[in-house]
Amino acid sequence: MTSSFTSLSNHTLFTSNTHKHHHSQPSSHPSTFFFCTLPTTSFPIISLHTHTQRRRFTVTASLKENLGVVTKTWGNFTSLNYWVVRDYYRLVEFVNSFEPKIQKLSDDQLTAKTAEFRRRLGRGETLADIQAEAFAVVREAAKRKLGMRHFDVQIIGGAVLNDGSIAEMKTGEGKTLVSTLAAYLNALTGEGVHGMSITIVISSLL
Repeated sequence: MTSSFTSLSNHTLFTSNTHKHHHSQPSSHPSTFFFCTLPTTSFPIISLHTHTQRRRFTVTASLKENLGVVTKTWGNFTSLNYWVVRDYYRLVEFVNSFEPKIQKLSDDQLTAKTAEFRRRLGRGETLADIQAEAFAVVREAAKRKLGMRHFDVQIIGGAVLNDGSIAEMKTGEGKTLVSTLAAYLNALTGEGVHGMSITIVISSLL
């Protein structure tokens, strides 16, 4: 131990501070390095050894924490659920982008959107092509007639139903309002839509 510090010739002790980040953006606190010059007087070996061990433990623990964040992020990136949810949130952003335009329509113009959507389907467009705008129309109609505006998570629920999947929601989260999104969109084909519920109150509203 003594000979190893002598060979450093008064220049020793490089340390790094590593910060844990929850996002993949560049850190505003980059790693910093300190270069210290040891005085000519000798330090107690036990004290210096303990200090060095403490610094090594701190750096090691921080590296493990960062590795855990990277592993979790990579796990989310490679999971199917990550991409599915990501696509639904992209749809929400698309629906929201139509809202300012739809809000400016009069009641008659808003009603006329249904005939417009059917013409577009007749010209070869698909339900996927008009889904975002149709959802925006349903949201605006609900806000004007019912005083209820679909939240973003309810837009996702409507998209899940439209995809033929099951949307699990707790009591009070607006299942009936969610169903109007998928029901309206699919009714535009003219083939009819059936809404079913085991709840008497909800059934009376369908």
